[in-house]
Amino acid sequence: MPDIRPLLPLEDDGLRLRAMTDADALPYALGSEDPLVKTFAHLPLSHYSEQLMRTLIATDIEQGLTRGNLLILTLAETEQDRFIGSLVLYDISQQRAEVGYWLLPFARGLGLAAKGLALAATLAKKMQLCTLDARTSPDNTASARTLLKAGFKAQGPAQKEKAPSGELGLFVPYRLELHSASE
Repeated sequence: MPDIRPLLPLEDDGLRLRAMTDADALPYALGSEDPLVKTFAHLPLSHYSEQLMRTLIATDIEQGLTRGNLLILTLAETEQDRFIGSLVLYDISQQRAEVGYWLLPFARGLGLAAKGLALAATLAKKMQLCTLDARTSPDNTASARTLLKAGFKAQGPAQKEKAPSGELGLFVPYRLELHSASE
């Protein structure tokens, strides 16, 4: 995949999907400690400090954007460009990617995750991908509702799979088709 930085930021209805900046390091670190994020986001590390996030933003996250193979992005409200959550595209191939997301507590329940997924779909189309996959725990009913609202369709019952954290868990697979057969 090529450098995707020229495709960002994307905006719609008060929400921005953009590359992470140093200003996102502290809110990301604090947000990653939220109990719901700890339970359902399955982040690769168990703890993120502000300094670690600054380092990751300057190294691994920047390299992922440049290579187009791991996109750890910020969801921000557009007026003040304030971090409200994270959205990641990973396991990217020439045809598909998997998407994951989480929001800070004050941003939940406002439809922002579904808007963020719509922006992710727009980005994926610009990357010429055909599908976006997602998965969520059967216990995460809010995420299941969000995925359905964003146009994803469940792909069967929960399956035992490895999460980005490396842990095994039960996950319901979802898929969003980005292109019709006539495109």
